[in-house]
Amino acid sequence: FSMGGRFALATIEAFSDKIEKAILLAPDGITEDPVYQAATRSRIARHIFKKVLKNNHKFYGFTDLMVRMGILHTSVVKFAKMMVNTSEKQTQLFNAWVGFRNLNFDIEKLIQLINNQNVKLVIFMGKYDKVLPIKNVFPLTKHLKNYELNILESSHGKLVEKTVAFYLATNAPRP
Repeated sequence: FSMGGRFALATIEAFSDKIEKAILLAPDGITEDPVYQAATRSRIARHIFKKVLKNNHKFYGFTDLMVRMGILHTSVVKFAKMMVNTSEKQTQLFNAWVGFRNLNFDIEKLIQLINNQNVKLVIFMGKYDKVLPIKNVFPLTKHLKNYELNILESSHGKLVEKTVAFYLATNAPRP
């Protein structure tokens, strides 16, 4: 799910010959988010990112300004605020973003591996997800031979719950 999609993609890239099927939920790493790149690529940007996270009032003011300017959607800001509302979450988010910054993929190579090894991808995306919108998977899916794209009535924050409910409803054994 989400940033965990980077690990799933890295696993597929490294072991495509041993994988028959992978399930991805709003996977990150297929397309690069400009905000993520800006916050993590340089040492100075990471320093500023860390300071902004530790000073929530500045972070909230900045994100609210970006909503007013039409750069960010309200639901993205709501999700972001939930992700940084404690010191522990701030540290966890910073470490994850910075730690994963070099985990990038050559999508064309990944497509070749998936198609050549006939790995089936089952992808779940939220119809109302503004954090990782559906269009983010198209650079991958438009070239795949064997995939299933499920679009659920969900935002990013509820996608795991909605996916589990969908999966149980469609795959549960019938009496």
